[in-house]
Amino acid sequence: MGRKCSVYGCKTGYDSQKGHEKLSVFRFPKDPEQLLRWVRSLPNDLRVEDVKPNMGVCELHFPPDVPKKVVGKYQAPTEPPSIFDNVPQSCCGATSSKPRATKSSTGQRSATLPDELSLFREKDTMFSQTFYSTLQAQVTDIGFLTKDASQLILSSKERDGPVANFTVYFNITKSNGTVVSEIKYEAYHQLMLLHHPTLNGTVTCWSQMTELLRFVTTQSTDLPKKWHSPTNPEQPLFLLFDPVHLFKNIRNSWITEKTQTLKFFSNSDNGSAKVANWKDVTDLHDHESNTLVKLSKLTKASVCPSSIEKQKVSLVVNIFNEHTSSALRSSEKSCPSWCDTADFIDSVIQLWKTLNCKSKWQSSRLRDPDRQVIDNSPEGQAAAGKLLDWAMKAQLMRATNIRQQALTQDTADALHWTCRCLVDMAAHLLQTPTADHHDYVCLGFFQQDDLEQKFGYFRMSAGCNFYLTAQDVFNAHYVDKTKLLLALTDTETIDYKESQHTCEHCQIEPTVVELQLIDDLNELTPSVTADEKLSIYYIAGYVSSKHEELRGRESEIVPPALTSFLDKVNRGGLQHPSIPFYNILLLAYVFFNRTPNKLYRNRFVKIVRDFPAIFHLDIELCPMAAKRIANIFLKRFACKNTITNQGQTKRKIAKLSSSLTK
Repeated sequence: MGRKCSVYGCKTGYDSQKGHEKLSVFRFPKDPEQLLRWVRSLPNDLRVEDVKPNMGVCELHFPPDVPKKVVGKYQAPTEPPSIFDNVPQSCCGATSSKPRATKSSTGQRSATLPDELSLFREKDTMFSQTFYSTLQAQVTDIGFLTKDASQLILSSKERDGPVANFTVYFNITKSNGTVVSEIKYEAYHQLMLLHHPTLNGTVTCWSQMTELLRFVTTQSTDLPKKWHSPTNPEQPLFLLFDPVHLFKNIRNSWITEKTQTLKFFSNSDNGSAKVANWKDVTDLHDHESNTLVKLSKLTKASVCPSSIEKQKVSLVVNIFNEHTSSALRSSEKSCPSWCDTADFIDSVIQLWKTLNCKSKWQSSRLRDPDRQVIDNSPEGQAAAGKLLDWAMKAQLMRATNIRQQALTQDTADALHWTCRCLVDMAAHLLQTPTADHHDYVCLGFFQQDDLEQKFGYFRMSAGCNFYLTAQDVFNAHYVDKTKLLLALTDTETIDYKESQHTCEHCQIEPTVVELQLIDDLNELTPSVTADEKLSIYYIAGYVSSKHEELRGRESEIVPPALTSFLDKVNRGGLQHPSIPFYNILLLAYVFFNRTPNKLYRNRFVKIVRDFPAIFHLDIELCPMAAKRIANIFLKRFACKNTITNQGQTKRKIAKLSSSLTK
């Protein structure tokens, strides 16, 4: 009886038909350890004791260059099979000799590690006599406690039933960690505490609110639930989710979606449905890493963030940025998909500007109508209308039971709830007559950004320690006080002279090769690509904005492609350069790419300043303008030739390849 292939789904087996090439079928090894590796590598539900002498694996499941050893008069592979066509990767077993981690083994290993939450509870204690006194007046269960037990630790929270049963559990502990009492504190009483007259607040901001969101939202979130103050029923309470966290959650939902696409509804095309693809952003970053001018602010960390980097707001701003949307539209590789992604980025930018407005005059100072505060003017009512539009969009982008091109349910519900509540809160502040009349509402103050900035300052003052204690905060204030005292002290001022770099390389005259290169620059300029010419014109527009004598005149004839490109990416900080200056920059770029001594900046500046006289151009190039040109060229040269970390896809391929070769 011939030996047949035992791989699941393999139909080759023992082919004895004429005209067909006979395949070799290797039997399972006799060594118990090797046999176990072979069995684990197969996508079958096969056990070692089920292996029979007539069972084997055909050569189609081994790489062509698999190492082999001589067994009798035949050759047998030394590594287990690793090629399984039409079989998902999840069905393939691990080929490592080490046992696969299971839930039981993971639990045993985790039991020996320190509990992060326990360490957090030990260090993150609040010692506030004012807060303790207020809590003691509200809750009678801790009236017997003494001052040495006034340390409060939030241990857990639980949700069941109506509002009155939403409880928070507290442990009252002494300084040595001994639990004195456990308190079951109802949320209704907590709202009374938050609405204490000394706090004088009507808004409560929350950040991590998955459980609370499921608790307070009803089956239909079209209309936010009405909350009223326990002490004053006529005064409403507004539940807001932190807009900064919502801003980050939109990016995180975009990345974590299975296809990394989001379906949205555009305002520009009569509300038509479009798809934003995350791959367009990564392709733009890969394209700009090899270009002369980088129009966007994308970095490797912003397009491939790690788990801790997903918490940085600055990386999210690099994605939802006007520079990124403009680069997606104006790049030479732009396509309809890139334009749709740019439309989605623009809509999120518009939402973020409205939520982050912190000044009445911000829209006028920055010449940006999207930064309008909410007031009774038509512009202010239009800003409130944008929030209502986003509340409707959030519901349309909400995921169902199967998430497909949509936001997560928690993100969509929180975004819908916050946009609606912000509009209701602004209407209440503008329309309700109070002692302090409100003429406008800046939504940028209803967020936790200020608290996080202060926490970041204390964390850096404590030696980059995430778990802060009260003593760390006191030490930071002592340091600030010492700095202020030193600033008032009359100390002797030292006059440092301006440093100037000089070395032997800066004094070297142009070599024979470089002189020949300068003579041939006019013949080499046609080799510059159209994309590089656009980048050079962009650089010339930046340098001419710093030097008025390098700007162009209206009578000069400039190619329309250059002027239209600069007008498209210009936000008010660029100027159209003169044609002679653009030609000098074009010649300097060709010279920089071909000279072997491009790393010596002062030498390059000296040579470029002689270009107007060499090529008979009616222009004078000042030293500062030449230094700016050299700095830009050297910066892009350094970025282009710096080896960065591998992308996420390459890291996964390398990891899978290493696991299959074990």
